[in-house]
Amino acid sequence: MANEPHQESHSNDLESLWSDIAAIRIGMLITHDDGVLRSRPVLICADRNEEALYVFTRAEDHKIPEIERDGRVGVTLVDSAKEIYISVSGEATVLRDPEKARKYAVVEAVAWFEHGVDDEDLRLIRITLDQAERWDVSTNPLRKVWEIARSMKSPHTPDLTDNSKYAFRS
Repeated sequence: MANEPHQESHSNDLESLWSDIAAIRIGMLITHDDGVLRSRPVLICADRNEEALYVFTRAEDHKIPEIERDGRVGVTLVDSAKEIYISVSGEATVLRDPEKARKYAVVEAVAWFEHGVDDEDLRLIRITLDQAERWDVSTNPLRKVWEIARSMKSPHTPDLTDNSKYAFRS
């Protein structure tokens, strides 16, 4: 069983992190491709109990050999309307598991597979989280003005971001 995540900062709680990941749903998956970082948009299915993210993909997708060579991946998620930014990193593995696919099935993901979750071509990428970081920059407009004005008259830099760091595996 996974260790209880350690929240390294005093702001934002773990519930906010998982809630935001579930709400944003579309992220950029970052893999290693022979020394080059590659990013691709993916639909994210979050499982808080497993401390993992799941991504639907095809068996012949370019992500698969990249992950098999180096399972260290990152995922970034952005909610520009709410000014929430999330970065997670973890270890990816590739699964052929129709039961798990059924559990995480959403129309947007399954629509790409002729036989739905039972399609022979369907694979899941499971990303077991190592760490996450969340930024909330939706500061009150008056606070923004105050912080910027204060920084112009002193060596103080504006404090406009609520930042939290989380570690999941030790």
